[in-house]
Amino acid sequence: MTHDDRREFLQFLADHDVPAFIRRAQGVQDAWKRALQDCEKQRNELLEMPILRLGILAETIGRNWEAYAEELVDSAVAQTLKQHHDDWRPTLRVAVNATTDRRKWSRATEELVTAFQRFNKKWTTFVAEYDFAHVNDIRDGYNRWYVIEKSCAFDSDRIGAEGFVEIEHATADDVLIELPLLDIPQLR
Repeated sequence: MTHDDRREFLQFLADHDVPAFIRRAQGVQDAWKRALQDCEKQRNELLEMPILRLGILAETIGRNWEAYAEELVDSAVAQTLKQHHDDWRPTLRVAVNATTDRRKWSRATEELVTAFQRFNKKWTTFVAEYDFAHVNDIRDGYNRWYVIEKSCAFDSDRIGAEGFVEIEHATADDVLIELPLLDIPQLR
């Protein structure tokens, strides 16, 4: 394809609909984005109890994450919980009084751990049962037709194959990379 042919082709693109290979690649991205949005919606629903339990813990310890780390967990765990608290911003419907009673801190932590464990179990089950058929059908179509459609658009097999990487089927592991399980806090 000469420089003039390429310029003519790009002008054609600007004047008309995008070529099939570009629509196909966009379809792959859109399908994956929709799947992640579906999963994220379910994940956010499942996070309600962990968020509540984290809010209770934070109020119980008076949001004193440093003291909490000195008493019950290592500093990395306390920092992770503080970060979750900052990100999730739990709101409690009932006031929880701060205390220095370490038994109450332990109890609130145990309830948090239980909520995190239940979340992980439910989240793992949901993701394992999620139907990726639609996403994978679109990926299969991409893998089968993208190079052919691009080759036709540019009238060049070399350009058609340039940069092509086959896309693997979407799996639960792919979702868990984007929307991970919760790390279970360990007490000392």
